[in-house]
Amino acid sequence: MFHHFLSFVLLSLLSAANAVGSSSSALGSSASILALSVSSPSATTSGSQGASTVLGHSASQTLLQSRTAISSLVPSSAIQSSALASAAPSQGPVPGLFPATDPKHPPSTRDSTIIVPDFAPAWSAAHSKAKAKIAGFSLDELASVATGVQSTGRPGRCVAITISLTTAQGNIPPVEPVSSRGWPGLCLEDSPLGVRLADFVTAFPTGINAAATFNRSLIRLRGLYMGLEHVGKGVNVALGPMMNLARVAEGGRNFEGFGEDPFLAGEAAYETILGMQQGGVQACAKHFIDNDQEHARTTSSSNVDDRTQHEIYAQPFLRSVMAGTASVMCSYMNLVFKGMTMPGNVGAGPGSFFGANLTAAVQSKLVSEDRLKDMATRVLAGWYFLHQDASSFPAVNFNANNPGDITTNEHIDVQDDHFKIVREIGAASTVLLKNENGALPLKRPRSIFMAGSDAGPAREAGPNAFRDQSGNDGILAMGGGSGTANFTYLISPYEALQARARKDRTSVSWIFDDFNVARAGNMAIGTSAAIVFVNSDSSEGSDRANLTAWHGGDNLILAVAAQNNNTIVVVHSVGQLIIEPWIDHPNVTAVLWAGAPGEEAGNSITDVLYGDWNPSGRLPYTIAKHIEDYSAQVTLGGTPGNILQIPYTEGFVPLVLSASCLEQF
Repeated sequence: MFHHFLSFVLLSLLSAANAVGSSSSALGSSASILALSVSSPSATTSGSQGASTVLGHSASQTLLQSRTAISSLVPSSAIQSSALASAAPSQGPVPGLFPATDPKHPPSTRDSTIIVPDFAPAWSAAHSKAKAKIAGFSLDELASVATGVQSTGRPGRCVAITISLTTAQGNIPPVEPVSSRGWPGLCLEDSPLGVRLADFVTAFPTGINAAATFNRSLIRLRGLYMGLEHVGKGVNVALGPMMNLARVAEGGRNFEGFGEDPFLAGEAAYETILGMQQGGVQACAKHFIDNDQEHARTTSSSNVDDRTQHEIYAQPFLRSVMAGTASVMCSYMNLVFKGMTMPGNVGAGPGSFFGANLTAAVQSKLVSEDRLKDMATRVLAGWYFLHQDASSFPAVNFNANNPGDITTNEHIDVQDDHFKIVREIGAASTVLLKNENGALPLKRPRSIFMAGSDAGPAREAGPNAFRDQSGNDGILAMGGGSGTANFTYLISPYEALQARARKDRTSVSWIFDDFNVARAGNMAIGTSAAIVFVNSDSSEGSDRANLTAWHGGDNLILAVAAQNNNTIVVVHSVGQLIIEPWIDHPNVTAVLWAGAPGEEAGNSITDVLYGDWNPSGRLPYTIAKHIEDYSAQVTLGGTPGNILQIPYTEGFVPLVLSASCLEQF
């Protein structure tokens, strides 16, 4: 929600993760933060689309070069690197490793492991402009800059989040007159995979799928296109990316983030933010920090030891600051860290710390006027940092809270050709878990059979039947909650496979009833390939009750495999499943893990099934045999009057390599 956006990241906490000096700007210079290069074995993405930059490896030619001119936008050598003044000693910039630049001109993905962009000059200029602008604001106007429209009683067209303790408050109101001494305010809008509750937008692949590509170029390009679409709708602050680690496999929002590994999550956050802000929107790194389960998220306390916090959970936020993120959103629970407690959700209305209450606090000397000015300065600084003061920046042209209002929804189409990257990431993020007897790729099969509701379109009311995708009917292409977008269209495997079958003159049959297992088994008899589609969904506000496939998926797989010795399983899931009931079945010849890949889901999986894209995805999490095998599970209990304690007792387990092991690297 809006006041989370106003929370300031603790750079002393984040920079301490790498034991380097601090920076004086909470959201400013990264020049004093040392970039630690972490190498991984070389890898390339294989497929007809060509080579690209993979995490830990720079290929000779990136997708960004072939698709856009991003990689040619290098920092200007005319801008001298400098760090904002800091009270604490800090390391000086290493020449060539901290090039001064602007968010509109990030370094190429080829350089992501060897340099850190220095945004200090750009932040310094933005802060100077912000201070000059607020100099003429009254006390009430300064407080309004730090306050969402819900606290003022005004309607808003943008939406951040809706939960039981607050209502939609996705706008910061303007200071009038806008055209002279004033300011137009801000539109804050979800989500981490597209523009939420808007029409004619792209439903991008989820964060977990972007991470599964292990591909910097694709992750950066996804961020760029999301940024462009938010700006096209008039959004100032896009509330993403989400980078909380998948500490518990049942976490309801795991699909929004980048998996369980801190390095992978950090690099994906870094590339996403650079891309989004190149597109002109302010990114918002969320949720700082330890927001790793949905149960009791507003009435719980995450208790984390010092080393674990610094080396695991803070890593993605450290990389976000290095990427120049314009804003940070706090977590919803209390944070216990070295005696510090950080409130996440402070509510709205009479219990709010903002609006008239903030003005009163300044007047009564509970909050200094300098502190209020600093708050307003930081809010406006992000606006200047992304050059949103330009006359060409679009006004808000949609209404997330009332999409049917023809006077406030202009139905601006911002999709461009972004479906191409959606399809590509969907294929590149697909993980091949099993392939025996030459089951894949399919080679002009005589007949194929599709089983499962996940193979087809929604049977009731189209892809947007559930607000915020908070339910599942048909193909699963994203999870639910505020981290979603409406589908302008959604391609299911049924449509994509039929189109391919027409070219190959393949006979196609299907059943979408997950529970008519007897008929599904009988229909599978004699077909060249029986493809069973299963899924598992989750949504913000609750965690997954179990790690089994939805709609009786396990039974459907076993029924088909009992009748067809070339059964191929495709899994669309927000996260891990327990696959032990069928993974070793002798008739299950291939398994493709497709995640939640966005609007081109059917085309993406068809590209992989037929070998147009060689499956190159990697799991961004562990698939265990039993839920008890995971190091942590959802902590249950707690009541509104009793804060739930969530102990991170699994702690930090250091990796110890023997000399013989090291010799292999």
